[in-house]
Amino acid sequence: MPEILQLRNPVRNYPWGSHTAIASLFGRPAAAEPEAELWMGAHPQAASEVFFDGRWTSLRVLLGERPEEVLGADLAARTGGELPFLLKVLAAEAPLSIQAHPDGEQAKRGCLREDAVGIPRDAPQRNYRDPRPKPEILHALTRFSILRGFRPPDEIYRLLARAGLVDRLPECRELAGSDPCRSLESFFTAYMSRPAEEIAGIVTAAVDRCRRLAPDMPYGWVIELAERHPGDPGVLAPLILHVHELRPGEAIHTGPGILHAYLRGVGVELMTSSDNVLRGGLTAKHVDVPELLEVVRFEPQPPQPLRPAGDGGRRRFAAGNLVLDRLEVDDGPVELDGGRVSILLCTEGGGVLHDGAGPRIRFSGGDSFLLPAALEGVRATGPATLFRAGATDW
Repeated sequence: MPEILQLRNPVRNYPWGSHTAIASLFGRPAAAEPEAELWMGAHPQAASEVFFDGRWTSLRVLLGERPEEVLGADLAARTGGELPFLLKVLAAEAPLSIQAHPDGEQAKRGCLREDAVGIPRDAPQRNYRDPRPKPEILHALTRFSILRGFRPPDEIYRLLARAGLVDRLPECRELAGSDPCRSLESFFTAYMSRPAEEIAGIVTAAVDRCRRLAPDMPYGWVIELAERHPGDPGVLAPLILHVHELRPGEAIHTGPGILHAYLRGVGVELMTSSDNVLRGGLTAKHVDVPELLEVVRFEPQPPQPLRPAGDGGRRRFAAGNLVLDRLEVDDGPVELDGGRVSILLCTEGGGVLHDGAGPRIRFSGGDSFLLPAALEGVRATGPATLFRAGATDW
């Protein structure tokens, strides 16, 4: 199967999504429902379709029939014939949940434990839906605001004091300890373990104080989160976690145990094909505080955008097993190496793809393609912006 395969991808409709961002990528009118994510991959919940042998078929079906041609013999053997990564366009007009993801060992143990007690993998109260970690690379297409990683304890104390919370939260004393990691764990565990009605009262009082401090950041975000999720413990997250804004063209990696939330923006996201999310607030979905506390890494960690390799029209953002290339393609051909399975997405402009043997394929914004491992290479001409997603050393 050494040919370029066009993809047709599912859109996921969540309340925090955008009516226009994904629609504009395809040059179509605004959507009636908010469109939050465009999924490109073989995820069991919403797999892409692929045009092969004159018809559209599920990418999962194609993988079942031709795993070595699509993935390569080595990757097919190591993943059991599964495509191990998922590419998304993420369009957030409202904040997502506060969350963290397990590492590989935590995911395996958690999945086995919940299987053993008979919790169905699609049950709403399930924490571990598969035995895989869920690292992520987010590349901003627009300005993208995020919460990510704990602030230093003394900074948290100052922000909470200004919001009038030190007397309401005796656990703030823990932030004065000599060990920053232990201080963060003691403070955050005590705060998140409070009864819901206590937290609601504390948050409501803090919001009244923050209204006098807004629009100063991060207090402005506290007000916005309170309007969407009144009384939720995550409302105070901007005072506990770093608030960071990615500029268009910047990317950031979020690994296991890093507490984070996406607030607003449009981006391309690459992750392992996993559903393991431990939530702590800002959501109507399942929240399991004790399990979240087992996964979270308690250490001050300021957001650091990834340093891309390459320059000019080729930039590679890599972390762990994930590799995301951004390609600015002009009228001259750009060579894309073969031998590894990847997904190609056009976010701007248009052009032509050619594998040297098959027909030339025209593409434009929103089009995406599967490049099987059996394909020796592809030439792309533009002008266009392309993202190529894949994985190495799986």
